[in-house]
Amino acid sequence: MGCPDWPKCFGYYIPPTNISELTWKPQQEFKKGQMIIKEKKLWVAQGNFTTSQQYNPSNWAEYTKHSYALYNPVHTYIEWVNRMVSVFVGLFMILTVLSSFQYWKNQKSIVFLSIASFFITLFQAWLGAKVVESNLDGLKISIHMLFALAVVGLVMIAVFKNHAATGLYRFKHLGWIKVLVYGVIVLTLVQIYTGTQVREAVDTWKPKADANGYSWVNMVDDVLSSHKSLSAFVMAAMLILFYLVSNRLDKNNAVTKYVGIGMLLTAMQIALGSVNIFFNMPAVSQVMHVTLAGLLIASQFYVAILLFNYKGEQIEEIN
Repeated sequence: MGCPDWPKCFGYYIPPTNISELTWKPQQEFKKGQMIIKEKKLWVAQGNFTTSQQYNPSNWAEYTKHSYALYNPVHTYIEWVNRMVSVFVGLFMILTVLSSFQYWKNQKSIVFLSIASFFITLFQAWLGAKVVESNLDGLKISIHMLFALAVVGLVMIAVFKNHAATGLYRFKHLGWIKVLVYGVIVLTLVQIYTGTQVREAVDTWKPKADANGYSWVNMVDDVLSSHKSLSAFVMAAMLILFYLVSNRLDKNNAVTKYVGIGMLLTAMQIALGSVNIFFNMPAVSQVMHVTLAGLLIASQFYVAILLFNYKGEQIEEIN
């Protein structure tokens, strides 16, 4: 965790760049809410003041929401950038809601979907604060991740409401294809959830394993095995789905394209997961692993939207 509080970071809107800014020293100005790290604890300024030559305990109150009292400038600024991106996401959602009202007469569902996305985004902001207060509690992180994907799904449904698959008259049992697509999405969401559980276990056990010179993999074997097994099921399901659609539809058909993209992303996810295991969780592969998980579920959402919006046989395909 990079920032111990929310929405500020160590009590600052722009985080400190050096540990010296979080260290008590004489003749230093503090504003109410700003923090210092002292005796491995966080202390919060109770007002605006300038320190004297001696530390005055009455100016400070111990931060008790959690016991995280470390400063890592890299982690801090990664989290701060993430929060700034979240601000822009919030602004984008407001603009989305406002612009959606142009469809009020003909497609009211777009307005309702946009409003729902906005309120889930607000919930996400509140939950983000709770994640920080809990010092990255695993369950809260999992819920935070799943609701982020829910926002993506709702926005995609609104944006692509008029996008429909073509050529599906070639399937005798289209219902089973839809069931397979929806099932793959559920399976992928479960896979992503187990991924958050793996990350929680790694955060707990990896520092202890590194300190004692042994592998963390064996210490998280139960949840990691579930995560790896589910990835195999997702890959198998994507292969089956690609085989079925590519045998019936043009290679340029949107369904074929995005099922193929999903299959490729699944394979890349498995490769990155292997890199994380065998190369001790490189930072780059961790970020790519999470990013591709989002892209994978988005590609699956799009295929589901194309199928759901399909209203009957199409004599001519428009690719």
